[in-house]
Amino acid sequence: MSSQSDYETLGVGESASFEEIQSARAKLAKEHAENNQRLQEIEKAYDALLMERLRLRQEGKIEVPDGVRFAEDKPVAPPAPAKPAFTLPNWDNDFSATPELWDWLAPTVAYVALIGLTIGFGKNPQGLQTWLGLGTGAALFFVYRKENRILRAILFSFGGLILGYTIGLAVASALISAFPGLPGPQVVSTWVIFVILWLVSVLLK
Repeated sequence: MSSQSDYETLGVGESASFEEIQSARAKLAKEHAENNQRLQEIEKAYDALLMERLRLRQEGKIEVPDGVRFAEDKPVAPPAPAKPAFTLPNWDNDFSATPELWDWLAPTVAYVALIGLTIGFGKNPQGLQTWLGLGTGAALFFVYRKENRILRAILFSFGGLILGYTIGLAVASALISAFPGLPGPQVVSTWVIFVILWLVSVLLK
């Protein structure tokens, strides 16, 4: 509770506005900057007057300018927005799916049948191109069936074809050297391509 002496300390009257009280406090603090005791008296009187004005405001007896804030009016800073966690692309998870029965059974049957066709018609290069086209189309179908995104299905299907073709000839040469009874390198490399396309069709999420 403030007293008449608090007003006298600041040199203002009881009807003084907030601006006048603040101005008087700032002026006196500047004048007595080197007198710690006097500064303490000024701050004590100022705090007492603010507490009285707060009480009167709560009782609805006075209005407080928007620019004046009491301790209870300190604005609460909004919480800082959470930064989105950085996540790496999930390409490594694309091949971690556990396939259901139909997801692996249908591609397996399709590519086993294609391998059988290459064995039966392996001497015809044009026939091999036909089976490769069917194998790539089958991969496109199986991937699109799970992804429902045509561009992604095309990317993985033709990516598997290119990957299989890249490593197919090297693997074919090694296998034919180890097992002389195997068909020609074009047929064996076609098998490798079918295996890659089968993996893409089965393991891709």
